[in-house]
Amino acid sequence: MKIKAGRATALASLLSLLALAPSSFAVLHGIQIPETDYPSVRKITIGQGGVCTGTFIGPRTMITAAHCIDAAEVGNSLDLRVDGVRPIAFRVQTRYAAHAPDMLAYDVALLQFSADKIFPVMGRARYDANAGARVTLVGYGVVDGVAGIKRQGRNVIGERTMGQFLVNGDFIDEIHATGTAGDSGGPLLDAQGELIGVTSRESSPGMTMGGRRVHLSSYIDINEPEIKQWIDDTYQLLQTVKAERNADGRRGD
Repeated sequence: MKIKAGRATALASLLSLLALAPSSFAVLHGIQIPETDYPSVRKITIGQGGVCTGTFIGPRTMITAAHCIDAAEVGNSLDLRVDGVRPIAFRVQTRYAAHAPDMLAYDVALLQFSADKIFPVMGRARYDANAGARVTLVGYGVVDGVAGIKRQGRNVIGERTMGQFLVNGDFIDEIHATGTAGDSGGPLLDAQGELIGVTSRESSPGMTMGGRRVHLSSYIDINEPEIKQWIDDTYQLLQTVKAERNADGRRGD
């Protein structure tokens, strides 16, 4: 997707603003749904009460946001659980792990769980979604001060640029949802219910851009070529990994 220089500069500035609000990100203007809906989407519990969201893309492999791993690290261990179970290994996307200048565009990680429990799997879309596409957001983020309740909302992609989808949710109805703190790592789904993105960041509510009030959330495009290759390669690698001490899979290998 070609973007004029001025627009690219504005979007770069906008993404830097998104960096100011790392989500632990609820689906604002969405609706509460039964836990049995989207069974591959699970709550990640961090430490003594932190929340992120993740999606199983394999029976034992979950995709989430890399900054959720940052929040879960305590020394050399990973204080993170899904359904009360700790992962046996994890990998963080190489550029994010290296703290590259553009690291926000690589805010993805994979978690590997033991064979003791098999999880339902979300299918991954294998095409490039574009601006205007209808999408569904699912997550466990904070609404009215309460996190950990599964919610969904709907919107459309506003922009696809720099390896990310931008969604504007500053509307007061369920049709224009956005992410907020707790949704991080959760799925962005296409009209067929397949995974196209991973929830990453949000702007501050009430932010204005070009005279228009916006509340943007950003999602890592899992079909951006470098990200897609990393996910595919790392997924295969994790299938061969046995339990690592303290789930210390670290960064980018």
